[in-house]
Amino acid sequence: MDSPPSSISGREFPDPLDLQTLQDSRSTIPRYLFKCYSPSSGSRCSTGFIGPRARPTTFGPHTQDILECHLRWGKQIRSEFVSWTNSILVALVYAIRKLEGQDWRDPTGEGICIAVLDTSTVPETVPIYPAGTLMKTFGLPDDAPYKRYNHSWEFLMHGRVRNTPCIQRYSVVAVQEFIDNNFYQVFEPFQSPDQRLWARMDELRKELWKQNTGSSDMDRIAANFMLSFSFLLLWHSQQC
Repeated sequence: MDSPPSSISGREFPDPLDLQTLQDSRSTIPRYLFKCYSPSSGSRCSTGFIGPRARPTTFGPHTQDILECHLRWGKQIRSEFVSWTNSILVALVYAIRKLEGQDWRDPTGEGICIAVLDTSTVPETVPIYPAGTLMKTFGLPDDAPYKRYNHSWEFLMHGRVRNTPCIQRYSVVAVQEFIDNNFYQVFEPFQSPDQRLWARMDELRKELWKQNTGSSDMDRIAANFMLSFSFLLLWHSQQC
């Protein structure tokens, strides 16, 4: 394994009270988490498996180096963590940036995907922690180079999850499918102007476009995704 970053090497292992706080933070994890990934992502992701590049180990002094390298998107150490977010908007924005950047490799042809994880199905042996609590536990400073990132929406999974024939822990959709199918047009309540939900969504979309003059086409696509996703949830709740 490559040498760890020198900035935090040699720190003492966290106090037991800090570790207890870290364990208690697991009860604050949201029911659903989101993740944007592509073949060039730091973690190993597919429709059947999502996990880190390195096998998770018991927390120790080495965890500090792994955590810092992960949060700084470094390549010196293979991470034991997988990043998730509690915001579908963050995942969509990240996906749009990947599409615009064209700096990601796609040898498999899978493209850019968004995974939605139901955390209630994740085994207790695969802990998920708030990134901010991990940073505090392992003494990472709340300043540069971290202050330019908002870790309040980030959650780190220390392990891997699999979909099985009996349990589907997460779902995956290709972002290109959203674009190709215009997303909201797939669903009947959004297909007919006679539908109340279609009319309201169209009204909000026009208002949003007026407020965002000069935005890129990809920004407009992302806005459409958010409107469609929100109205889909509303429609689904009315059917239950």
